[in-house]
Amino acid sequence: VGVEVGVYNLVPAFLVQEKGVGRETANIILGCSRIASLAFLPATGWIIRRIGYRRTLALCLVGTGAATALSGYGPLWWTAAMLTLQPVFVVCFFPVGFAVLSLVCPKATNDLSVSLTVMCTSVIGAGFMPALLAWAGETLSFALSFVLLGAAMCAASALAVAGLLITERA
Repeated sequence: VGVEVGVYNLVPAFLVQEKGVGRETANIILGCSRIASLAFLPATGWIIRRIGYRRTLALCLVGTGAATALSGYGPLWWTAAMLTLQPVFVVCFFPVGFAVLSLVCPKATNDLSVSLTVMCTSVIGAGFMPALLAWAGETLSFALSFVLLGAAMCAASALAVAGLLITERA
């Protein structure tokens, strides 16, 4: 949630301040970058069946982190391409993420685990992360803040997925 909401909120400022794009163009790039993710969401279930929960989860998380990091630097076309790829991975994460959450928690606590997860990700992801990215963008640079967030996402995701005990029940 933090990678999606934080990046989404700060892309216009990043494009205007560091890429020299006009406000209107920045908003058009942001809006258009979110359309591709709608086409990939239905394929997530098929991907889970083909490669399994762990690999799909790793693909979505590391893909999100890599696309976020790679959106920080490069020419405008590259940034736009990475900003289009990033929400594809983010959107595809949620079906596999909730499926894995139901597999790693005891069946009796599934409702509680989902509620706590959604609450925590909302507070951290929609509150703390955008504020931290905005501060880092103003203090350092938006490009560097995206690179650092993406790198941290890749590292944390690799550790988290490696430590999961997923029972591959359907």
